Amino acid sequence: MNGPRTDRGAAWRIGVTWLPVALGLAVTLPGIGIGLTLDDHAHAFFVQTERAAGTHRFWQLFDLCGRRGPSDIAARIADGALPWWTLPNLSMSMFRPLAGLSHYIDYAFFPTHPIWMHLENCAWYALLVWIVAKLYRRIDGARTATLGALLFAVCEAHAGGTAWIASRNTLMTAAAVAGVLVAHDSSRRDGSRAARRIAPLLLLAGYACSEGAIAAWAYLVPYAVFLDRGSPRNRASSLAPFFVVTAAWQFLYRVAGYGMRGSAAYRDPFTSPRAFFTERVPAVLPVTLRELLVPGGLGATWSRGPSVIPWVTAAIVLGCGLLLLRLALGDRRIAFWLSALVLAPLPACVVDVAPRLFLIPSIAALALIAELSLVLLRTALAPGRLLLRAGAAAFAIVLLFVHGVRALWAAPHAHESLLWADLPFRFSAAALPPHDPSQFDELYVVNTPNFFITVLSPLYAAPGVWPARRYVLGSSMTGVRMMRPDSTSIVLEARNGYLTDPYSRMVRAPEYPFTRGEVVHAGALRVTVEETTPDGRPLRVRFYSRRLDAPRALWVTWEGGCYRRVELPPIGTASELPGT
Repeated sequence: MNGPRTDRGAAWRIGVTWLPVALGLAVTLPGIGIGLTLDDHAHAFFVQTERAAGTHRFWQLFDLCGRRGPSDIAARIADGALPWWTLPNLSMSMFRPLAGLSHYIDYAFFPTHPIWMHLENCAWYALLVWIVAKLYRRIDGARTATLGALLFAVCEAHAGGTAWIASRNTLMTAAAVAGVLVAHDSSRRDGSRAARRIAPLLLLAGYACSEGAIAAWAYLVPYAVFLDRGSPRNRASSLAPFFVVTAAWQFLYRVAGYGMRGSAAYRDPFTSPRAFFTERVPAVLPVTLRELLVPGGLGATWSRGPSVIPWVTAAIVLGCGLLLLRLALGDRRIAFWLSALVLAPLPACVVDVAPRLFLIPSIAALALIAELSLVLLRTALAPGRLLLRAGAAAFAIVLLFVHGVRALWAAPHAHESLLWADLPFRFSAAALPPHDPSQFDELYVVNTPNFFITVLSPLYAAPGVWPARRYVLGSSMTGVRMMRPDSTSIVLEARNGYLTDPYSRMVRAPEYPFTRGEVVHAGALRVTVEETTPDGRPLRVRFYSRRLDAPRALWVTWEGGCYRRVELPPIGTASELPGT
């Protein structure tokens, strides 16, 4: 009699483990054919350059700029890789050797077959789902673990991040962090010595994939508080190996010059603590928590129209929060997951709201959604007041619809957002005016709505189409007045000043204002800020060079959805360029 039950139990455990993996693959495989997008082109170019030079420094793939000091920034401005307004001591440098090695192998061995790179991302996601399912089984009951793993597997945000090759580091990091939690639980619950040794090594591997591995602490500390049954001293000592790994990594990371400094796009809590804690966290954390509990795609499937969505979302989030707080008072597992849900998104606040960074926080979020759904269903089926039962059933149906049914429909299409984001780059790459590439060495872009797209556009174009050196003189959506005071200077004056868009502030945060008379050298140009706005943004800028009229210089501006050639005004006159 025991044999059949054991067989059925084994079959049930296999189904619980592999069904979420199969679903995870089913919703992510539709994105394998989209090719290279966004940062993928920069990664491919980096690997090609390294292989041509014979250096093979794969660990520098995410070392964007500034780690070697102001001289590095000055050289990149001179080459046109960075705009002239870049902060001289800007640093955008990350040490992710394992993720870098993964991409280096991709672009070295099959650079023209990105489908294999996408399949590798899918394999990492399948591994992550498998580990998370195992974690849920260890901490939660069988039903909660099964539902939680299924919801995790079909999450729309996960599918979108998996479709982007350059986001593989987030998948690798999340898999390492989930592995840390499984190993730590095995060590503390089962007394496994092997797991106790493996867990810190997995955390080290996570750090070698990305800085986001620090989110493991959002689970390790609540685990010690709510789930670990050892003495207080024993609980604290169990975290010591993780502290040593984290402290050693951070020390080496900072001493080697890695980190983010001076960029409004990245707010490193070590180098910009004030901006991180007073600006980024209050702005990003509530939105992230809302998206974890009620994904934004709800608006696309709700029939009553956009006006009701904020109220519906607020009601669901408020209801989830109140119910979870009540459950947490009597259930240590709920208290553990709830604490992790609040803490885990904090590392993601380094950047703006980015669904691809939801992988680690959603481990807690979807465990809670599964737990809450089952509690509500049990309430709906139990004897009691009809109104309470109906309300519980309705709430459970809404949660399962949002995170299950709707996700199953939306996740296979999540890669489409990448194609839309990639479209402006492809369009810009082909938008230069007709010209003979052999006749021009330098490109001067007088005005563009987005310097970042303009700088990366050559990576999307055929080799040699864009001139070798490219300089963006200004990025403004408003009209620009171009003056020619003498034969060696032009002066640009933006109606509302420069550095108004987030892409321009990516290389210079607002807390680093310009001063009147500040001078920057950009290749053959000497740039002087002649007038600033009250908040320190450039308003009128003079560009000096003896080569303004050089025949091999191509002058363009963005107008009417493409770049058009610009004729420098005669000496002593001015011309008006329309807004972009």
